[in-house]
Amino acid sequence: METPTSLAEAALLAKRYIGDGGASSPCKFRWRSLPEPGVNPPVNAAVDGGSRRIETETRTYYVIKSWGGVFTPSLSMEKHYAGAGFITPPIHAEERIAIYREILEAYTALQVLPDKGLLLMDGSIRPVVKWWRPGFGGTGPRMRVALERALEGVEEWVRTSSDPLAESIRGCRRLGEPPCMERLIQDSRVRPASAVYAMSHKPMDGEWIVLREVTEKLYLYMQVLREAWSRGVKPVFITKTSRQTSLCKGSHPDVYYIRRMEPRRPGYTVWEESTSIGGYEITGLGREDLGQLYPDVAGIRRFYEEEIAVVEAYARLAPGAPILLVGIVVPAQDAPSNLGEAEDLVASLLEGLASIPGKGYPAPLFIAHQRARVDRGELPPLERILGIDLEPRERAMLEY
Repeated sequence: METPTSLAEAALLAKRYIGDGGASSPCKFRWRSLPEPGVNPPVNAAVDGGSRRIETETRTYYVIKSWGGVFTPSLSMEKHYAGAGFITPPIHAEERIAIYREILEAYTALQVLPDKGLLLMDGSIRPVVKWWRPGFGGTGPRMRVALERALEGVEEWVRTSSDPLAESIRGCRRLGEPPCMERLIQDSRVRPASAVYAMSHKPMDGEWIVLREVTEKLYLYMQVLREAWSRGVKPVFITKTSRQTSLCKGSHPDVYYIRRMEPRRPGYTVWEESTSIGGYEITGLGREDLGQLYPDVAGIRRFYEEEIAVVEAYARLAPGAPILLVGIVVPAQDAPSNLGEAEDLVASLLEGLASIPGKGYPAPLFIAHQRARVDRGELPPLERILGIDLEPRERAMLEY
C-alpha cells in the first residue's frame, strides 16, 4: 500500500474501510405510537439565533442575531436582538462566536418566556451546559490545568488591575462570592456583555476572557431555566440533525438505525439512560477526570452539578418526517426515577408538541430560524458601517 497521489485514489483507499460500519446490526428499542394531539396547542415561545463571521487581514469579525416569539397559537409577541464586533484576543474565533450567539439566545428567551406552556429552543442542551468549549473538548490533565489557570487569571486581574471594573469588585473576600462575578455578567445593559467588554479594554489573557464569556452564558441559561420552572414552563431543546449515539452505541448516529427500522411511522422511543442528572452526566465528562467542572461563581457550580436534569427521547411527529432528538430540562428533584416515569413525561410533552402546527417540525421554531438567520446579503452594508469593506481578505467568509 502506497500513499495516494490523487484525491480519487485516496477516496478509493478509504472506501475499503468504510463498509457499513456495523449498520446492519439492528438497534434494540421500542418505537411507541405518538399520543393523540391535544385539542388546543399549548402556549409556546420559540427562540433561535444565527451568526456569520468575516475574516480580514487584521481581524475576525462576527455578526450575530437572535429572535424569539410567543405563539398563542398565532404569533402574539416577538423580540429580536443583534450583535457585531471583532474577536479579541484573536483565539478560538469559531467557538467564541457560537458562545456569543448562545448568550444572545438566552437573553432573548428571558424576554419572551410565557406564563405557561413550552419554551422551544433549537439544538442540543449539551453545548449549553458545557462550560469550557474552546480548544478543550476532551478531559484529563490538560482540561484540569486550563480550568485552574483560567480561575487564577480572574483572581489575579481582580487583585491587581487598575481597571475601574476590577477596582469596583476588589472589596470582595473571594471571587466566588456572587457580588463579584455577578457585577461582571449580570449588571449589563448590552449582550453579550463579555464580548463588548473585551473590545473596549486593552488585550487581556485569553483564558480569562473565555472564562468570562462562558460564565456569562451559563449564568443567563441558569436564569432562563429557573424562571421557566417557576412559571410552570417546560424548556425543550429540539435537535434536527443529531449525531448522538447514546441509544444504539453504534458507529453511526442513533437516528440512522431508527430510520432503517422505522422508515415512516410517527412515534417515539425512550430508553433506560434517557435521564441525565447534573452537568457531568449531561455532557458525558467524568468528574474523576476533571475535578471541578464549573466555576464557583454566582451559584453556577451548584446549579449545573446538582439542580438540573435532562430527559431525552427520539421522536417523529409526522409520517416520513425526520427523527428529532427532544430534550426536556427539569429540576433534578423532579427527574424521573425509572423508565416508566420518563416515558410518561415524554408522552405528556409530545401530546402538546404534536398539536403545534408544522410538518414534522414545530412551525414556531422554523419561524424563529428564518427570522434569526444572518443572510449574506446583509453583510456588505454592515462591512461599510464597520469600515472594513475595503480591507484585504486572507480567506473567504465562512458561514456558521
